Amino acid sequence: MVDLLAAAWNTALALSAIDKDADFFRPGGTSLMATRLIGDIKGQIRTPLSLGTFR
Repeated sequence: MVDLLAAAWNTALALSAIDKDADFFRPGGTSLMATRLIGDIKGQIRTPLSLGTFR
């Protein structure tokens, strides 16, 4: 799951790599971007996620 989240964050934030302890919002992530990612990831893993997952 960590790899899936990291790949999604890298794509959304146009980064080449992200630290596992990174804050999604610090490098430019927005709540709208996070909400879209939550929807995409939920469909792939069928596990509940919230915006808190991105902090």
